[in-house]
Amino acid sequence: MMVPEVILAILLALVTLCLGYLYFLTLAGVPRRRAPLPDRPLHTFAIVIPAHNEEAVIGATMDCLLQLDYPQGMYEVYVVSDNSTDRTAEIVRQRGVVCWERFDEARRGKGYALAWLFERILGEGKYDAVVVFDADSRVEAAFLRVMNAGLVQGQQVIQGRHVIANPADNWFTAAMYVGFVLDNLRNSGRSNLGFSAKLMGDGMCFARQVLERFPWTATCLTEDTEYRAFLLLNNVRVTFAPDAVSYGEIPASLAAARGQRSRWMQGRAEVTRRLAPALLRAGLRNRNLAQLDGAIEQAMPSYSTLLTLWGLVALVGGGLDLLIGGFAMPWGWVLVLGAGFVLYPLLGLLLSRAPAAIYRHLALAPLYVLWRTGVRLWVRLRRGTGAWVRTPRRAADKKVR
Repeated sequence: MMVPEVILAILLALVTLCLGYLYFLTLAGVPRRRAPLPDRPLHTFAIVIPAHNEEAVIGATMDCLLQLDYPQGMYEVYVVSDNSTDRTAEIVRQRGVVCWERFDEARRGKGYALAWLFERILGEGKYDAVVVFDADSRVEAAFLRVMNAGLVQGQQVIQGRHVIANPADNWFTAAMYVGFVLDNLRNSGRSNLGFSAKLMGDGMCFARQVLERFPWTATCLTEDTEYRAFLLLNNVRVTFAPDAVSYGEIPASLAAARGQRSRWMQGRAEVTRRLAPALLRAGLRNRNLAQLDGAIEQAMPSYSTLLTLWGLVALVGGGLDLLIGGFAMPWGWVLVLGAGFVLYPLLGLLLSRAPAAIYRHLALAPLYVLWRTGVRLWVRLRRGTGAWVRTPRRAADKKVR
């Protein structure tokens, strides 16, 4: 066997293992029958929202959160307007909600804002748990009842199901919707298997004892990913609550989404460099599958990267097949993998019972893969600063679809 054949075979094996692991987690996330919610609310909640120049959406978010199906005296909403220069604080206070204003040019970003806000909330000693939402979140009425049920069962950190609110805008938002559907299914799979679900930045619930024992120090571009890895290293699992649903819009323009996605990619890469080796060592030392899964999840290439790698292997292998006589390219293997890549998003949509309108956008999915690959290359060539760059949002008079 020639050296190029060995290299291509190794790459195909890597892609096969990674895609197989994605299938494994997704199939493990098939919904199970869930116990009914407790009739009586037992836990008190502080809902916290970090906001930076969110005057267009924050009012509707407040209106939504003030109407949750939970006793009014058992939850309160708090907002930190972080380095804002618009009417965010004024609009929040018009709803009778507490809004703190924070101005710190040296420590900007959602992670710093959350640490600042948690310190003040925990200092009051009034709440059993803290729930985090984004400034544009729309939340189903039963959200706190589901979180209450999880806390009653002894769960310490709970991630709700985050859903894209505008999947039908165009092919790009539909592709992002599929990505979140698959993320939610894998989170469900991790939770069902006894692993630790990913924190997704929105719809996160933390028992007070967790934040007191492990103060929030996550301040990188993906503070949720950083804190989840830190919790895993300390044997604290994140469970997934699919019935606790929040909605958020994704930018419909590629230019706006590029900034958001590049920050996610850069932050994830930073957490991988810093914490994935520690998770791997801890998992091997402790024989802890949740920690090993955490290390794999951090280090494993994304679906889009795997698909790009598969395409490059097929392209290079095809070229060598034409140029070199006797070159043995395993085309059967390549074709089976290709079918696996096509079926994977379809499986996610079927398991999640996605709207039929989403399917017609799948023909343009390769454009999304190319776009993500381009953003990844752009991130590698250009390093960000960690500052809180607000994602452009539309006015909040639009209903969730």
